[in-house]
Amino acid sequence: MTTRQINPMVPVLVVAGTVLLLLATLPVFETDAVSGKEPKVFSTAFDLHRTQEPSPESRREPPATASLHEVSPVEQKILSALDDLTKFEFVDLPLRDAVVYLSQQHDITILLDEAALTDEGIQPDEPVNLSLSGVRLQSGLRLMLSPLSLDFLVADEVLKITTASVVREHMSTRVYPIGDLVDAGIDPDAVIEAVELATSRWRDDESVGGQTVVGSSVVALLSPRAHDAVADLMLQLRRLIQLEAGPPARNGE
Repeated sequence: MTTRQINPMVPVLVVAGTVLLLLATLPVFETDAVSGKEPKVFSTAFDLHRTQEPSPESRREPPATASLHEVSPVEQKILSALDDLTKFEFVDLPLRDAVVYLSQQHDITILLDEAALTDEGIQPDEPVNLSLSGVRLQSGLRLMLSPLSLDFLVADEVLKITTASVVREHMSTRVYPIGDLVDAGIDPDAVIEAVELATSRWRDDESVGGQTVVGSSVVALLSPRAHDAVADLMLQLRRLIQLEAGPPARNGE
């Protein structure tokens, strides 16, 4: 069967150049990480090879990504709150006080991992100077925590603010259905290679974590931010397929 590349007139949204997409929501059920998005930068071009012509099935609704751990109602509430808009003005406010403010404002439990902070020489009362309005809570947290080399994750029914290194070490397994991508003619091996490229930024040790194809899904053991990158990648692949396929035919046409 002849293999051909995706139409080059469509910008390579997935794995080449600088991708600057802040994604508001995804149909992802998460427990061990949050879906906070940030711009993804892919420095290596990559060809997604077709194994066949796109089938009508490729127009179906994309499947949801699933964590292998059931999301509790408390965790779901936290994940929903991360997409809520927030507003705050912190001027030399101690970090622990900023955490208390956001916890009360959004009615969720936010835990400051003081032991992990202390181990890396970061004081829980580090001053926070940031004023934001009309942004999602997850975006506000990123902007507030990044200068302190901190990050956050959802685990054990709390939103935990801890060090970036602790978040990188928090591995979890998720299943990413790709049946619709295969129906559209994309080689599963090409999807795996794209996943490896998309997550390379968060792989300090290549022996830790990984992904494989099982049936019509990709099973990945990765850190929270690497999972975020895979979720972005899957969305971009589906957008690319939709652009190539064009709008669905109307009834009677």
